[in-house]
Order: sequence, then structure tokens, then C-alpha cells
Amino acid sequence: MKKITLFTAVFLGAVRILSAQEQWSASRIRHEIEKLPVKGTVLYIAAHPDDENTRLISWLANEKKFRTAYLSLTRGDGGQNLIGPELGEKLGIIRTHELMAARKIDGGEQYFTRAFDFGYSKSPEETFTKWNRDSVLSDMVFVIRKLQPDLIITRFPEGGYSTHGHHTASAILASEAFEAAADPKRFPEQFAYGVQPWQTKRLYWNASTWWNSDLPEIAASNDSFVSVDVGGYNALLGASYTEIAGRSRSMHKSQGFGSAQPAGEQFEYLKLIRSMDKVTSDNKNPFVFKGNHYTDKEFLNAYDKLIQYTDKESVKNTLTELVKLYQFFEKQKNSPISAYRKDQVASLLLQVCGIKMHLNAENAEFVQGSDPKVEFSILNRSDQPITFVGLRPHEGLLSLAGLPVGMAELTHNKPYTLSIRLELKKDYYSSLPWLENGITGAMFNNSWRDGGIYPGTDAGPKAEVVLWIGSEEFVFPLALTHMHVDPVKGEIRNAVIVRPQCEIRLSSDKQLLINTDKDSVYLELQANAPYHGPLIIQASGPYSFRKPIRGDLNLRGDSTLPVMIPIEAMKANGQGKLMFRMEGTLLQTTRIEYDHIGRIQYCRKPEIMLRRFELAPSHKRIAYLQGAGDEVDHYLRQAGFDVHTLEAASLTPENLLEYQVLILGIRTYNTLDITDKQQEAILEFIRTGGLVLVQYNTSRGLKREAFGPYPFKLGRGRVTDENAAMEAVDPDDPILHVPNDLTESDFEDWVQERGLYFADTFDAPYRPIFLSHDPGEDALSGALIMASYGRGTFIYTGISFFRQLPAGVPGAYRLLGNMIDYQSENP
Repeated sequence: MKKITLFTAVFLGAVRILSAQEQWSASRIRHEIEKLPVKGTVLYIAAHPDDENTRLISWLANEKKFRTAYLSLTRGDGGQNLIGPELGEKLGIIRTHELMAARKIDGGEQYFTRAFDFGYSKSPEETFTKWNRDSVLSDMVFVIRKLQPDLIITRFPEGGYSTHGHHTASAILASEAFEAAADPKRFPEQFAYGVQPWQTKRLYWNASTWWNSDLPEIAASNDSFVSVDVGGYNALLGASYTEIAGRSRSMHKSQGFGSAQPAGEQFEYLKLIRSMDKVTSDNKNPFVFKGNHYTDKEFLNAYDKLIQYTDKESVKNTLTELVKLYQFFEKQKNSPISAYRKDQVASLLLQVCGIKMHLNAENAEFVQGSDPKVEFSILNRSDQPITFVGLRPHEGLLSLAGLPVGMAELTHNKPYTLSIRLELKKDYYSSLPWLENGITGAMFNNSWRDGGIYPGTDAGPKAEVVLWIGSEEFVFPLALTHMHVDPVKGEIRNAVIVRPQCEIRLSSDKQLLINTDKDSVYLELQANAPYHGPLIIQASGPYSFRKPIRGDLNLRGDSTLPVMIPIEAMKANGQGKLMFRMEGTLLQTTRIEYDHIGRIQYCRKPEIMLRRFELAPSHKRIAYLQGAGDEVDHYLRQAGFDVHTLEAASLTPENLLEYQVLILGIRTYNTLDITDKQQEAILEFIRTGGLVLVQYNTSRGLKREAFGPYPFKLGRGRVTDENAAMEAVDPDDPILHVPNDLTESDFEDWVQERGLYFADTFDAPYRPIFLSHDPGEDALSGALIMASYGRGTFIYTGISFFRQLPAGVPGAYRLLGNMIDYQSENP
């Protein structure tokens, strides 16, 4: 008996198959079998999760049948979120999972670098002031050496077009990585991790008509271009590659990228940037190259028989030839593509036999170090003899109890079940590997050394299932999941969440000391398991405790302890932190849950940011209409403002009578269908003395073009330098002095940017408040514009309060407070 193991680190799709239990049709199985002879690998490179070209990825993976991977330099942490309030690393979690949902549809793989998406950048030079260029390059080189791609394709050019600085940087780094990966003197420390120097054959740029409408004509007359029709139809999949791409692209829901599924021809254009051989008319096609198919007699004999047996639906003979192919691929040492195809064969064995496996937990959540009761089930829906050899612990598991002695033959179409008990590792809890070491500046502290290049979305407790199929022993990882039946959505199966021993529950991870030197922080300490030991609370920055909290705790499991921490600021203004330690595991946790990505636990070290500043109190009653899920209303309440969140249906003259201010959240006019009556109610509210403040909307995708009392147009103007000067158009303007007297210090310590989607053109009744610009650019005046209308005031601002308030930036609170308390010129 020979043991064969499915290495999920090589074939990440295996984990998805064994946890999601998707059963392929006979035509899909045939389609996957037809990929096995192809040795080619293509790596697509861009900057952000939604930069990938799903049309080309779908076509490469399913028509050309190459191993196709997308390397996104970032996880999209700096973007905006259309479906919820998560920003920063929480948004990166969502977008990472969305990418994996997309790859599951289009057949690609996914990789990353340690670069953190710090927001919009106007040039690669600006980008490289925040990214460690050499560190990002080393991650890219490791991915290239690991995959050994024949072709690299970039989404963006190295220059010549105006685009995001991250975009251009991704192309510059791709060209450098193309060369560096082949140089044994570059990053030689990587060779101890199972890779070797690798020279990719060619580097292409995936040009687009987005930038140049004349591209078809240019490509037809330029030998450096190749055009390919990616709109072909695949009868085995029952869809064209563009239809598959539309479904894949639509997984980027947090960015609002729901896409059509067009059918018919559609061309993509590739421009040759670098080549290791001379390009002639005979070898111009980048997808036809020497050695891109297996030609070994051993392989061809088994593959030809496999196709014949598949056509005849002979499961017994199909399994025999699949095992032979597995053995062939296993002999190809140091070949990433053979290892990848080998794991595809192992997955095909499960699919051909119709094997369905679950490791189902009785609860959706467990506590670190617990021993949950689970049910293992396996079903062999073929008529072929398959033997269940056993289960053994894998990731996150210490042991399994209650397993029978000996093996079991799996009876045709009759489930084999076991009730067993798992013992979780004492230090194990559900986490996201790339976030475990934190972030420094604009770089994650995880790298190619410790899994930072992998998606990390399949982390979770797993067992290994050992089966005899034919004459061989196979080992498959199986994720621990929980299944429940929703009366509307039907069967839902999610990965089990393992909670840490103790959690800190906070209403906010920011504590603002406004107009006071002394305050108290309130929190709850949730003990998920018994804890007997010390809790140590430390303060950093200009803060101290009136009564330092150090002491022993004696907590039983599933108990909550309210904690009040008196603190005192030692100087007028300043920022600091509260930090917490105990002998066990103590973490601050967040749950993220959406239908398209499931339930996710995000754990981080518990910290509370402390910020002390002066802010004039406001006595106005504020209505807040949320757009794309920002949390400005939450942070205004925390700062003492009287804010009431409304639904769009409440926008009536009668309902608005009790308020003096109406604030519209980010992207309100992009995401909500504000009716004519509701818009008229807003304008009537201004006419009768109210103040309406509209936060940024994108210029593209507006559902209502005109939403101010006078005409103005939004542009794409933005100031990405968070330290850019904010020059007052009129230094004596009351909005800069009442009730908070703003100074230059109020524009210090901002995060990510000043603002975005400024007003571009506006009629005379509007007056701009600030002039601001990034280095080397002309000043923009549309960051904040305002106008009197009737007895009230209308304000539009692209200033990114939705980032600054969660970050606790005092000047942003003070400026927004002045806008809220502004007194109309025509009372």
C-alpha cells in the first residue's frame, strides 16, 4: 500500500471542494480532465482585488487550460465599502474573501504581497514612499519562483497613462520581478524554502480600450500586439468565458462591481514588454510555446484511456487511469505545475466517485482549548470499492477521540457516520494569518516567509481523511464546519469559529476626552473559558490612572465582567493608548458576515486609543441618513452630538421639522433611490432654515445628478496627501472660527487623505472654503462648498470625515462641528 497525500498548500482549491462539497456534473468532470495535459502557467499581476481581468483569467483557465493565478499586490484595505461600515484592514478581509469567491467561479488561484492599501496614490513615486519597494518585490519574486509561470501579464503599463499610483507601481515591480526571479543573487534566502531561480519566458501588458479607443486598429498594425477573442463558448461548462467572468466579477460586492454577463466575441489585447526569445511570426502567439503539454508516453497512455473510459462512463476504469496519472505527476520532482495537476487528479477521484464528506460540529462556535462533539460522515455514491482508513488531527486539532479500530468498506450510497470528539489545541483560535503580526506603516508584517502571500481564507480546524481508492491510500484535509437550515436560504454551511479564551468587548476602540482631563473607559471582559490570573492594564502617551488597575481575576466560563477604568490626561491635548494583558489569551474580536463570503472572526490585540481635545458643544438636533455604510453618525454621538439616524422613507417635511441639521452619509446619491418628493423635502428643509450637509459622492454612478439647490458638478479631484496644506479662501469666514476657532494644528495628524470627489464646477451662489492640492499640482477649490438657500444653508464636502472621525482626528471633529453649527446668513 502506498500513501498519497493531497497537499493543500499547493492546490488551494482542494480545501474549497472539501468544505463546500460542490459536486461537479459529468461535463464539468470532463472539462477538468481536459486540463491535465497542459503544462503552461500564467501569472496575472495588478494592484488591487478588483483590478483583475476576469474575462482573461476565465479564458486562460478554461479555454487555454493553463494554471492561472492572480497576484494582487494589496488586499484592497484602502478603498470604500458599498455594503457595510468596514474600512481599513476589515475591508481588506472582505475583499480578500471576495477574491476567493471570484476565483472559485473563474478557475484561477490567488496570491498577494505584504503591501497595505493605504488609499489613492497619484504616482508610483508617492506609492514607493509608503511601500517598502524591496519587500514588496521580494514577495513577488517568491510567488514567481513558486509558480514558475511561463507568462506574466500586467493589468497596467509602466507609464504613459494617468492612473492610480498603485497601478503603475504594480507594473514597474512586475518588470523588476521578471528579471529578479531569474537572478540567483537576488533574494537568495528564498532558496531554503523550496524554490529556485526561475526565468519567465515573456512579459505582456494587457492593454485596454478603456484608455485608448483606437486600440483595435493599433494592435492590428503593430507586431508587438496580440489580440485574442475571449468570448468563446464552452459547451462543457454551458457558458461563455465572458459570462463566467461576469459572475466572477460580481463577487466584488463591497466595491459595487456587479457585472453583466455578455455573450459573443470580445477581444483582449496583449502588448509584448519583455521576451527571452526572438519573437517572429511563427511564435508570436504567447499561448503556444515549446513544452506547454505533457508528451511522455506514460502520461499519454493513461490520459488517452481516461478520455475513452470517461466517454463510456466507466467509473472503475476511470479511477484506474486517474491513479496512474497521479503516480505519473508524483514522479515529476521540483515541478510546481505537476504538483498542481497531481492535486487536481486527487480531487477528480472524489468527484468521479461522488464522494461527499463532512466534519459537522454541533455548534457554530467553540472556545479555545475545548473538545467539541462532531459528526463525521462520508458517502460513496459510486459502485466502486472505497475503504475508509481513518481520521487524524490536522490544523488546529490536537487529537480525536472515539474513532473505531480498523477500517470500513463504504457501502454504495449508504452514509458512513461517526460521532467523535475533537480536542482543539490549547493555543488555537480562529484568526487570519496575514494579520497576526500586525501592520507597520503601509506594510503588513507577514511576508512570503510566514504565509503572507497566501489568501489565508481557509484557515480553520481541519482533520485529515484517509481513504483507499483503488490500490492507493489518499489523504484529504476536511474542514470543520457547522450546518444549519435557513427557512429562506436553505442549507448553509460555514467554517466553525473558535473563540479566544477571553475577549474584550468595546462599544468603540476610541475614547475621546472632550473638554475634560478626566474620564472613564467602560468595557466588558467576556470569559469564554475559566480564567484565574492577573489582568494588567497599561497606559501610554500623556495619560495615567487615578486608580491603576492590577489584580487577580477569578472568572468562570461564559461570564461577563464589567470594567470601569478611570483615566486622566496629563496635558491639554495628546494621543495615547490603553493596553491589556493577561496570562491567557485576551483579544478584541470582530465578526464580519455577508452571504457571499460567510462568517469571519477578526482578532487583534486589545487596545483603546485615547484622544483629548477641545470641542465646542452643540445643541442642534441632527438627522443622519446613511449612504454606503459609514459610521460618522456613531462617532458624532460619541463626541456628544444629538444624532438620530433616519431611513430615506422618513425624508418628509413633517418628519424633518424636529431637526435643525440633516447630514447625508457618503455615497447617498450613488446608493439610495432618493425620490423627487424626498429631494423636494430636503430642499424645503433648507428653505425654511435647516442646514443640509452632503458628504462625498462619486461622480460616476449618480442616481440623481442634481441634488443641490443650485447647479454644481462633481469631479474626480482629490487630495491624497493627508498633510497637504488647507488654505482658507477667506481666513475670516465664520465657518473657520465659530464655535471652534480652527488653526493649522487642526489639520495635523490626519489619515490617508484630505478628501476625494471634490466639486469640480459650481455656480456663483456657492462659495469655496478651502484651497488644497497635492505636491506639484494646481490648487483645488471644491473640497468644501456652501451656499445660502432661503433661510438655510447647503454644504457639499469631499473631505473624508468618514476616515478621520473613526481615527479620532481632533481637527476633523472641530471642523465638522463648525459646519453643523453654522448659522445661515439669512435667518
